[in-house]
Amino acid sequence: KGERVELVGGVRVADFKSFKDKILQRDCSDLNLPAAPQQLFLDGAREVLARWPNKGEGELPGGGWAFVAGQVEAEKNRSFKYNGDGPEKAANVAGVEISIWPNYNWWQTIAPVQAIDAATKTIHLKDDISYSIEVGRRYFLQNALEFLDAPGEWFHDRKANLLYFYPPAGTDLAKATVEIVRL
Repeated sequence: KGERVELVGGVRVADFKSFKDKILQRDCSDLNLPAAPQQLFLDGAREVLARWPNKGEGELPGGGWAFVAGQVEAEKNRSFKYNGDGPEKAANVAGVEISIWPNYNWWQTIAPVQAIDAATKTIHLKDDISYSIEVGRRYFLQNALEFLDAPGEWFHDRKANLLYFYPPAGTDLAKATVEIVRL
């Protein structure tokens, strides 16, 4: 009675080291992390997996978006054209995912990316998705170290077992609780 009870389903992470600019790094070899962590919480609030374009505030629901620029006729359920130069920031697409509303605005999916072809400005998914990818539909890419460029974003390098985190401004990690989980 009178005590605070807290159920934690994640692994607590502390002792971050400076990596680059305001981004911190933690070697997680000594932790029993889930094979592929999917969420990072800071003091109980879910943080954003590194993404392009950045989530932003006051944007469409869910944040900032990129939009499908063109179809690949023979692969309408797997490939599409993009504008700009954001997607090719990902030097290695292993683990990169797309969150996309491919056709109708009521169906969204997250799918693994197979390749990003900067020469043809084409994104290829590993597998077909249920609907054809139509021009003008919204998407964002996530889960690449190169996308980690905004406060509140994080990335876990599965191969090296390194966790990267760009804490929100004013965060005192000495007093904060950071947890990483697989849902």
